[in-house]
Amino acid sequence: MFLHNMLPFYEDTNIIIPRNNYIERFIDKGPIQKELHAIQHSFKDATHLRFFTDGSVIDIRKESMSMSLAFIQTHHLSETREFKATLDYFPSSTRAETAAVLAALLTAPPRISVEILTDSKATMDYYLYECSTVRSFFKKENNVIWSMIRELIQANSLTVTFHKIKAHSGNISNERVDFLAKDAHHSALPLVISTTALQQIAITPSGGNCQLLNIFAILLLKFQETQALRNGLIYIVMTNIVLLGLIGKRRSITLMVKKLN
Repeated sequence: MFLHNMLPFYEDTNIIIPRNNYIERFIDKGPIQKELHAIQHSFKDATHLRFFTDGSVIDIRKESMSMSLAFIQTHHLSETREFKATLDYFPSSTRAETAAVLAALLTAPPRISVEILTDSKATMDYYLYECSTVRSFFKKENNVIWSMIRELIQANSLTVTFHKIKAHSGNISNERVDFLAKDAHHSALPLVISTTALQQIAITPSGGNCQLLNIFAILLLKFQETQALRNGLIYIVMTNIVLLGLIGKRRSITLMVKKLN
């Protein structure tokens, strides 16, 4: 595998992984997880990181469909590192771009400033989008990945700034990450995002009341979409939480995310 340039080799005998490391939580064990740990270790003394991120999708609705992502760290005060991987399920360019942002942020040490440079306006718009209702949560594309990103930013006290750059404008770093994302279709291993990492997702409605019928309608629709795409995820609202939301004694609803056998 290493001889065919599918994955760069990193010596990781000196890497100490904290128990609360989000790479362990959000990414399934395997070579890609080890590669992210190695990149994270190289940034351990960083105070500022600048990531160019990109995603790519080819052959949608075909058996040969492939989705990929990549990032490059370019800030002069830290080591230059590159990463690329493929991605499964729910093929879309915004999902690939969002996963690239997640992968990049996972390598950042706590309490630093991080710049994300992307040519995807949709990614920037979703970052600024706030889910204040159950309906808005499920309407938001890639809601689980964005929940991971927001939890990661808050838990690690990261100061994250997004910058929109023009695609194919001659920016060397952006052209490079675009090449890596496309090349990943044929030369990279899959980034497997853990389906059990988010034990619960807290949503705070803007209003005081929640309509039980509307909640179940949204959940049923999401369940049907999930089953059709065979992603293996089902969203379940526990009875006591639904009732609490219905009578307005709590202003948050907890959605449990479980993996089907």
